[in-house]
Amino acid sequence: MRRCRQVIAVGAVIMVAGLALLRAGAAPGCGVGWLVPGQPVNGLGMGTVLAPRAVTVLARVTPQHGRPAAGVLSTVQ
Repeated sequence: MRRCRQVIAVGAVIMVAGLALLRAGAAPGCGVGWLVPGQPVNGLGMGTVLAPRAVTVLARVTPQHGRPAAGVLSTVQ
């Protein structure tokens, strides 16, 4: 459980870096090609955050509430 929290934190930092790259590429006068480096970095961070988040959230749910909790989680994502 603790490792999942660390992975989520690292993923959030990677997402921030990707969003900063996208922001820099969206400056006036920059071409569309400057947006390309930020997309994979942001995607990597997003993937690193979303997968362990599901494990972290559903780990604390009782078995009788597992199905509704999974439905809420997938709706929120």
